[in-house]
Amino acid sequence: MESSSHTRPSAAALRGTAGLALRVILPAVLSIQAIAASQQGSRIDVLLTNRPGLATSFAPGLPGVLFKPGWGGLTIGPIAVSPGGNWTLIGWVDLPSGQDEIVLANGVLVAQSSDLTPWTGGIEVLWFPNSAPAINDAGDVAFSATTNGNGSNLANEYIATRVGGVWAYAARERDPIPYLPGALFGAELDSPVLLADGTAGYIARETLGSVPESQDDVVAIGQTLLVQQGVTAPAGQLGGALRPIATVQERRFGVSPDGSRWFVLANLEGDAGSDEVLVVDGAVALQEGAPAPGTASTSGEGDRVDDIDDVHLDGAGRWYARATVSPGTRAIAVREGEVLARHRQRVTPGSAVRWKLSADQGGQLFGCTGNALGDHVVTGTTDEADPSRDAVAVLNGRTVLLREGDPFDHDGNGAFDDDAYIRQFEVGYGRLDDLGVYRALLWIRSGAGADLGKALVAIPTRGVGASFCAAEPNSTGEPASIRAHGSAEVTDADLVLECSALPAGSAAFFLASRTRGFVAMPGGSQGNLCLGGAIGRFVGPGQVQGADALGQVALRVDVTRHPTPSGFVAVVPGETWSYTCWYRDAVGGAATSNFSDGVEVAYR
Repeated sequence: MESSSHTRPSAAALRGTAGLALRVILPAVLSIQAIAASQQGSRIDVLLTNRPGLATSFAPGLPGVLFKPGWGGLTIGPIAVSPGGNWTLIGWVDLPSGQDEIVLANGVLVAQSSDLTPWTGGIEVLWFPNSAPAINDAGDVAFSATTNGNGSNLANEYIATRVGGVWAYAARERDPIPYLPGALFGAELDSPVLLADGTAGYIARETLGSVPESQDDVVAIGQTLLVQQGVTAPAGQLGGALRPIATVQERRFGVSPDGSRWFVLANLEGDAGSDEVLVVDGAVALQEGAPAPGTASTSGEGDRVDDIDDVHLDGAGRWYARATVSPGTRAIAVREGEVLARHRQRVTPGSAVRWKLSADQGGQLFGCTGNALGDHVVTGTTDEADPSRDAVAVLNGRTVLLREGDPFDHDGNGAFDDDAYIRQFEVGYGRLDDLGVYRALLWIRSGAGADLGKALVAIPTRGVGASFCAAEPNSTGEPASIRAHGSAEVTDADLVLECSALPAGSAAFFLASRTRGFVAMPGGSQGNLCLGGAIGRFVGPGQVQGADALGQVALRVDVTRHPTPSGFVAVVPGETWSYTCWYRDAVGGAATSNFSDGVEVAYR
């Protein structure tokens, strides 16, 4: 908390922004529609799209070639993201079959079907890349690939790697398996992973030679065997059982950058009612039929895990998963056994809506990701009455990053003039890196509901500026928090203020000053005013807003008309401005007000 030794605002500075004046400034009821589209919060950068006519719809490295249009089937994705923010994906472009699959890394073309493959010395032709590729913080890549085998289909499956710019392969069909004497790699190699040092891992299926068919699927990193079908029996199973693994699910294998932690999502031999398991470092972390973390049923017997999906590790090696639970086919999002979100939980502290079950998109929670900083993003459907706006992506249980039905700046020109809106989120493919950037695949529609295709987007979540001061809890039980994001460059004119954890429907506006401060409960407020000096108010048309059903308001700052008590000024590079949010609340039935914490922005 900021010390009270900071300069207190003068009576003149507070006049009109405290006490009884609140009843004049803040109307009792405001429509959620008072939040103009131009003020909507999170900055969204479009990396790729398959909507024809946009600059980002052209495939990198292939002049004039577009991504295949449409929103279903083979278009863009799946994606993989390293902790440091490198990303890779497989895409499909509008070329004839046999030339239409590509691998991208950070928006650069890495491989295309019909290429002469560098890991074979240019002898074999790439037919198609398979599965999801992998990438590490050095920008090394790995992907499973099928070639023409130089005329033979008996040795044409690879785990191809490009490490330090050098092409090679970590596994090839019909080659000896170094950790299984007498065995050869078979025709299925998938689910590549990469360590920070470029060591590759994979799942090899239907191995040949000395290994029985019931034991011929393996999971390995480098030359280290982690899992063998029919042999590996992970510890920690229900009832102390030691059932061997029967199958390992494709694209459900992950490893931490240093290799110290790993997971597989697998199915055990035996009872189908308890066979799906999340195995972390050789032990069961979640099991179908086992008690679900952090839940309890009305019978007192506890909820049970039904299904597990969207598993991955963050940069610190912590595992994330979403799971459906019974009775009632509900869902939870889990990090290392900690429940981050669950059915019927409020989406944010001040939210009037809750996570709910929905047949659309496969359930009420369809994504869960996090990073080494401790941040996390959960995506899912809510009980919002309007089904065209009921899906959201939420940061740290407090801030809505994306919402179904929000306008979408598809061409990236800074305006919502594309007749484009978020339709859905691609299930299970949102990832949050250690720089705080959230990448996701979105399905886009027109205002009339026509499908406009997919878009790969990047959303900075760490914001700009520095938080300071401490807010008091409001009627939601949580303090409201302010963040600034977009750009602190004055010429960009793209700074957005956003306040979350407000009581739903509460009227609110933002305050600004060149000076930090601290005043406890000014004018009878229940909160702390974190500003000093001359305080300006954003109370122009559309700037006094009602918190939406998720407890948020957002405002794009007009740097050419920045309020001060003596009138508007233009923000100048080199200036530092501090901001807070002032809002209406009620305590014990009595009307009052409260403040968020503060955020300080150094403009450039």
